[in-house]
Amino acid sequence: LMQRHSGLTFDSVGGPEEIELCIESASNGTDLIFSFESQVGSTYDILTSADLSSEPSTWPVFEEGIIADPSGTNTETFARPADYVRFFVLVES
Repeated sequence: LMQRHSGLTFDSVGGPEEIELCIESASNGTDLIFSFESQVGSTYDILTSADLSSEPSTWPVFEEGIIADPSGTNTETFARPADYVRFFVLVES
């Protein structure tokens, strides 16, 4: 699923063993809204990179220890990074 918002492109890729991380641009233009389905009892980390030259599992941590929401869907808001291009991946930890 590829979406364009305010000059940015968001591409969500999911597979049978992956958790889809949806990213939207907040109406204020300075934040990004991340949402994903979560499993009670699990925690999640968001990793990020400015390029795709390395495996996503080796990317630096953007946010770690996100606790699963009891509703089954997490929604997290973070300040938009300064980079024009930035990639994110969600991992269950």
